[in-house]
Amino acid sequence: MDMRQATLFEEALVISGPRRSGGRVKWFFLLTAFVYAAGLVAIIISSILMAHPQFREAVLEVALVAPPPPPPPPPPPPAGSAKAAIGPTTGRVVIPTGFVAPTRPAKSLPSIDTEAPEVGVVGGVPGGVIGGVPGGVIGGVPGGVLGGVLGSTGPVPALPPPKVEIQTQAPPPPPSKPIRVTTGVLKGNAIRRVMPTYPAVARSAHLQGTVEVHVIVDEEGNVIAAEVASGHPLFREAALAAARQWKFRPTLVSGIPVKVSGTLSFIFQLNTGE
Repeated sequence: MDMRQATLFEEALVISGPRRSGGRVKWFFLLTAFVYAAGLVAIIISSILMAHPQFREAVLEVALVAPPPPPPPPPPPPAGSAKAAIGPTTGRVVIPTGFVAPTRPAKSLPSIDTEAPEVGVVGGVPGGVIGGVPGGVIGGVPGGVLGGVLGSTGPVPALPPPKVEIQTQAPPPPPSKPIRVTTGVLKGNAIRRVMPTYPAVARSAHLQGTVEVHVIVDEEGNVIAAEVASGHPLFREAALAAARQWKFRPTLVSGIPVKVSGTLSFIFQLNTGE
């Protein structure tokens, strides 16, 4: 082999090596892409199936373990009890419709009462007296009263109706002490007002002033007590004499007249020209 052939052989090896390796890499990539694509498709399909409730239940039923077998049927009843309650071939309860002869004789016969009935009135009751009245009561006495009490000598007297006592609530007693009222209320209940006479000594001395008189009014509206609380001594007698002549309407508490007390004010004032 000369140098030219050797050079051509080496060039062929150099060119054929990359082509051969490039083909293997191509098939490897194709196979890998197919596997990944198949896995991706399987994941997508499984997620769709699991998202749907019907497919999810079907998958769970297939994945779960099979249920245990049902329990065995109960054993059949004994032969003797089956024959007594069920017919031989039909399997229904047999009810006799005619006379059935007893299989065992009775040990004893029922006793028959052979005593003769009591002699008495037709239609009597047990325990009645011979010769009694039809429809009478046991223990009754001939000639008794219908509805009477056994052992009594005559008709039972009617009980008087019960007495019904209606208790009415007594009104509360009036208070012992007079009730204090204001001057305005006391004057508002006045039906007669008497003004005092101006004393001549006070008029000549040009005196003026106010006298307050404390009064007590009874249940009928009359002044039963009067006392001067304050004021000039020259005006007190005139104010007391006027206060005792006042008349008031009765003051009611819960509809009951009561005593009241209050203060009356009398103003003694001269006219401008005097």
